[in-house]
Amino acid sequence: METDGFKAISIRGVTKSLDTLQLGPMDLEIEPGYIIAVVGPNGSGKSSLFRLLMNLNKPDRGDIHLHGKSYAVDEVAIKQAMGYVPEVEEWNDSGCRP
Repeated sequence: METDGFKAISIRGVTKSLDTLQLGPMDLEIEPGYIIAVVGPNGSGKSSLFRLLMNLNKPDRGDIHLHGKSYAVDEVAIKQAMGYVPEVEEWNDSGCRP
């Protein structure tokens, strides 16, 4: 599979402080074509990680690139290629903040 040198997901030095959770520091690279599972107990940061990946929450530090693109430059292109359906039904319960 041709990847043009980019990673499907690249997380470098990402941290995020939430009400009851400190996520990171985190470094992760996932090659295109891989299928992964994110598992862990309730409150371990799985949903917070996905909100960071979808730019619904911003990291306190670090960089996130999806398919070689950053949200700062290519947010529309990234979101056109992604799908995300959160578990919670109420937007306010999702932890997203402006």
